[in-house]
Amino acid sequence: MREQPLGYWEVLRKRLWIVALLFVVTMSVIGYSALTAKPIYRASVRLQVLLVEPEEVTLFAQIRNVTLADQIIATQEDFISVATSDLVALRTIARLDLDISASELLDRVTVTRDGEFITVSVEGDTPQQAEAIATALVENALEYYREIRARPAVASGQFIQQQLEQAKQELAAAQNALLKFKLQNNVGSLDREIQAYQDKIRALRDKRDDALIAARQAEALKAEYETLAQSMKEAADAAAQRVAAAREAEDEDALRRALDDEAYYRQKARDYQALAAAQAVAAASHRVAAAEYEQLAARRDADLAALLGLTAEYEELQMAVDQARSNYEFLQGKAREAALKQRQALSLGYLQVVEPARPPQRPAPSRFKRIALVGAVLSLLAGGVLAFLLEFIETLRRPAKHRAPLAG
Repeated sequence: MREQPLGYWEVLRKRLWIVALLFVVTMSVIGYSALTAKPIYRASVRLQVLLVEPEEVTLFAQIRNVTLADQIIATQEDFISVATSDLVALRTIARLDLDISASELLDRVTVTRDGEFITVSVEGDTPQQAEAIATALVENALEYYREIRARPAVASGQFIQQQLEQAKQELAAAQNALLKFKLQNNVGSLDREIQAYQDKIRALRDKRDDALIAARQAEALKAEYETLAQSMKEAADAAAQRVAAAREAEDEDALRRALDDEAYYRQKARDYQALAAAQAVAAASHRVAAAEYEQLAARRDADLAALLGLTAEYEELQMAVDQARSNYEFLQGKAREAALKQRQALSLGYLQVVEPARPPQRPAPSRFKRIALVGAVLSLLAGGVLAFLLEFIETLRRPAKHRAPLAG
């Protein structure tokens, strides 16, 4: 059982020259490449993730369970995907007029994350080229990334504009139906018309009551004046009796006083009778006015009943107008929100450059040690595999009787 490793070691020892040759050639090539390679310069741009409002325009309330850390990670991943895309690489090549392919440019790009920051590093043949490529690449990536993030707001804005136009037409139709109803029924605001009729009826009834009170007052005064007139008439009759008595007695002074009293009382009776007649006329006038007020109030009652019969249809039309206006104003607000978020996505974006690229002062550290170590390991492994492969082929070519197991 322990002879098998010895067989392998014998194969490796037998063909050690192959392993050594492959190792020497590999290391020579790596060393030559390192000595003849041009210096590489690396410029970096540092960006910070901005926690802004989502770009979507929601028509209904939504519950979001996304944490700030999740938003930062998602933004970083999306931007890295954009920055390392062929489209951004081609835009950068066209912008700087570079004579390389998109894949060659992306091979020079390294993107790392550190918390809420992103660092984009680009290698170039000169400090100026590294700085120019890093700056152009990040600018193109930000522009394209902002275009992508603005698309939901643009799509939402287009949809909302379509709905807004439809809502505008619906509002106009509802307003026209309400206007037609008002013109047909000669009303402006039905509530105000009803209130106005109620006020008129109340005022007419108040005037009717005032007229009835005035009529009763005039009738009372008429009765009082008639009573006074009757009293004066009785006093005048008494004075007439005194006149007759004075004449019989031939008393000139008593006759004169009696005649004066009779004339006075007769005149007062006529005055009170005239006042009673005037109050009778006033009472009749007030009662006529009260009847007129009652008739007017009755007609207003009929008009009010007609208006109240229109209430259901009017409220339905008014509700349709209010609902259409509410929908229109809601969509107007959402359209403004979509336009604002689109401008936010295109101008402010979700990433901001905090450290722009600068021309590096010295070349980037050489990766010769790492490459040499990897090359050495791979060359040794490849040499060992090649040695066993050649031994296997040589074994197959031997005659069967000379063949021996590999493990001895």
